[in-house]
Amino acid sequence: MTTTVNLAPDVAQLLTVAMRDSGQSLDDVLNQAVRRCLVSDKSDVDEEPFVVEPFAMGTLSNGDERLPSQLEHDSIVEDFLEVTTKRRERLRGSS
Repeated sequence: MTTTVNLAPDVAQLLTVAMRDSGQSLDDVLNQAVRRCLVSDKSDVDEEPFVVEPFAMGTLSNGDERLPSQLEHDSIVEDFLEVTTKRRERLRGSS
């Protein structure tokens, strides 16, 4: 098939380098490049999608089923209550 193709300057430069390096004609280099591109694009589409298989990770060793973020929140609250209780006891003791 004979056709006219307008090439971007960077593509023309790539083809010129490929022709010089391989010693092949423009037709050969262009056909090989298009063929490689179209074949590789097609094989990418035919690949099976990557699927993650979920699995249960169980509960914490102490049997607590709360999420780690809930445990952290509880720990922060417990620390706060401990500090405020100590302050309250000190204030009562100094009065």
